[in-house]
Amino acid sequence: MKLTRKEMLVAAAAAVLSLALVVALALDSWRWSVAILAALVLLVGAVVMLVLRRQEATRTSDLERIERKVDNLSLRVVTESQAVHRELGGLIEDLGSTLRRDDAPQT
Repeated sequence: MKLTRKEMLVAAAAAVLSLALVVALALDSWRWSVAILAALVLLVGAVVMLVLRRQEATRTSDLERIERKVDNLSLRVVTESQAVHRELGGLIEDLGSTLRRDDAPQT
C-alpha cells in the first residue's frame, strides 16, 4: 500500500514524538513525558481518522464499481431475454403455419 504525503507526515511526526518520549523518560522528566505522550495519543487518533476516511473512500468506489457491473449485467440479461422472446415468437409462428398446412384438407 502506497502512503500519501499526509500519511508519511503523520508517520514522521509519530516517530519524532516517540523518540522525544524516550528521551524525556531517560531524563526522568515526567512533565515532558506526559505532555509528549498526550501529543502521541492525539496523533494516533488522527491516524485512526485518516484510516477510516480512506476506508470509506475505498468502500464507496468499490460499491460504485459493483453497481456499474450489476447495471451492465442486467442490461445484458434484458437484451438476451428480448432476443430469445423474438426467436421463440418466430418459431411459434412457423410451427403454427406448419400445423395449419398439415391440417388443411387435401384435395
